Amino acid sequence: MNIEAGPRLVTQAGARLYRSMMSRRDLMGDLVRRFPQPGDILADTLCEYDALPVPDERSRQALSLFLAFYAISTRTWQLVKPLSEVEGAHFFVFDWKTRGGTTVLRPAHHHQAGPMGEDDIASLFDHVLHAHLRLHPADAP
Repeated sequence: MNIEAGPRLVTQAGARLYRSMMSRRDLMGDLVRRFPQPGDILADTLCEYDALPVPDERSRQALSLFLAFYAISTRTWQLVKPLSEVEGAHFFVFDWKTRGGTTVLRPAHHHQAGPMGEDDIASLFDHVLHAHLRLHPADAP
């Protein structure tokens, strides 16, 4: 979710992708070997995705895959409870450009059954942004 443009993609990990995320094998294992910096490849993918006039299914799938890849590389992912323990888990990647043009990616998660409302997501984004800026004030959008 971008601070200026809003949500780019709402997706759900299917069983195969979720298992790969949990085991870090198969799809995720291949990505780990190919891309040592998950944040860099996600930032590049977001830039390419944003440049598309109308993203197609292949582009949405690629973005979903790199979002999942980035997710498992974060400490936040370690806080997400297995689906066998909760009714639902939502993982977000919030991003913005700093005044200097650098892309900032910040992960967040929330356990809840069903979809989250827009106000709840906006509140979570606000919390993540302000928590980040307390430690890194130069990263202001």
